[in-house]
Amino acid sequence: MKIFLTGATGFVGAAVLTELLRSKENDVSCLVRTMPPADKIAGWKPVVGDLTDISSFQTGLSGNDVIIHCAGRAHILKDPSKEPLREFRKINSDSTLRLAEAGVSAGVKRFIFLSSIKVNGEETVSGHPFDHTSAPSPVDPYSVSKYEAEERLRALSTYSGLQVCIIRPTLVYGFGVKGNVHRLIQLIYKRLPIPCASLKFNKRSMVHIDNLVSLIITCIHHRNAGGETFLVSDDQDMSTSEFIYTLGKLYAVPVRQVYFPLWIMFYLARAFGYGAEIKRLTGDLQVNIDHTKNSLNWIPPRDL
Repeated sequence: MKIFLTGATGFVGAAVLTELLRSKENDVSCLVRTMPPADKIAGWKPVVGDLTDISSFQTGLSGNDVIIHCAGRAHILKDPSKEPLREFRKINSDSTLRLAEAGVSAGVKRFIFLSSIKVNGEETVSGHPFDHTSAPSPVDPYSVSKYEAEERLRALSTYSGLQVCIIRPTLVYGFGVKGNVHRLIQLIYKRLPIPCASLKFNKRSMVHIDNLVSLIITCIHHRNAGGETFLVSDDQDMSTSEFIYTLGKLYAVPVRQVYFPLWIMFYLARAFGYGAEIKRLTGDLQVNIDHTKNSLNWIPPRDL
């Protein structure tokens, strides 16, 4: 199988590349901005180019069967851009469509797009998880750009025959993770009191990097993957407090969680411009992945 991978230096893309290279049957090309040193190329082919300039690497798409598109502009906690939606659209929506169109011209049969559960929304009502039939409800520039990319890919598939597979992961964690999980780990290592003892009753779905990669690899070959949207998690939900205790256990560091009234937490977060972030930490965000499991005869290989 000839596979073209974007985002191979990122958290998810690097894990996908490692798994792809386990099989000698895969012929993998990776989009890179600059040619890496020879000792960094082991079993894959570099294709130098930039997502914003498809012509810079269009010839490198020729002969590939599948594109796995992991690259994109990630969610930014404090976005410095004056027009964040425009910047997100440029990479996550416009470049994604042009990449898919170039893939069609090059004879690519399947396009696997790494989207985000944020396309469905920021939170769920307790006991009512998102599933594959849930209506999209993106609320920030990042999730809007991902949703627009999904819609444009679906439109392209209707007249081109390209098999589009969309994956919406929940919070991804695992070795090398950045962002909020990394910040939590840093707090745990510093042995500072963490004011999350009151967060015992919310439920959040998460996905280990190995489980996400397993699903992506499954979607390369599975006959039911084309034209579908798959939600993915570990299929085991945790409260924020449980997750913090689990991290402490994993790193063999005693965790001290202290009680902090939620109303004070919300007030302080809003005062310092972190209202949306604290809402993600304290609220529910659950997904039902029955459609993913049943369609692909797949179960997450790792438990939480």
